[in-house]
This record gives sequence, C-alpha cells and structure tokens, in this order.
Amino acid sequence: LDLDAPQHQHLFLTVAVGFQAQTVKEVFAKQLMQINGISGEKAVAILRHYDSVARLMRAYEDCPTVGGREKLLSNIKCGNTQRNLGPTLSKTVSQLYCTEGPLC
Repeated sequence: LDLDAPQHQHLFLTVAVGFQAQTVKEVFAKQLMQINGISGEKAVAILRHYDSVARLMRAYEDCPTVGGREKLLSNIKCGNTQRNLGPTLSKTVSQLYCTEGPLC
C-alpha cells in the first residue's frame, strides 16, 4: 500500500490517525483557546471581528504603534454579559502574534 498515492492519503488521514478536516476558523479558534484566559466564548467573540489569523494580522499591521496593537482587541464584547475582552488579554494575544523570535 503506497500511502503517498493520492487515493490513499485521505484514507490514511481519516482512518489511521482520526484526522478530521477543519476550517481555518476552527483552527484559529482552537489556537486562541490555548492562550490562558481565552475561553471558547472569548474566542468566538474575537472570531466575530477577525475570522482568521491573516485578518487579525492585517489589523495589527494597520496599527501604527505597539500600544495600538496591544489594545486592538480590548473592547471586543464577550458572552451574555457583553463584557470587554480587556486590555490584559488583548495585550497577551498581540504579544503572541506580533512578537518576532522566541517568546521568553
């Protein structure tokens, strides 16, 4: 069985490793939820504004200052209470996506 053959790749991924196709939005949501303090509810709120990493990155690029990038997500309303995401989580997300090199 040649697993590199196109007709077998899908079979291998779905059966052997339980792979499920995911949308870019789903992968981005899962990535966001790996950040301490970002719940599914907060990830969904961010996704309402930026449905992909690429769109979020473009928004960060449009911010002329580091402070602007750090505050970009702070006023996003989350959940039933419609509380702001807040400056701390906004800064954490911006540092994750905007820091070049290793995070220390």
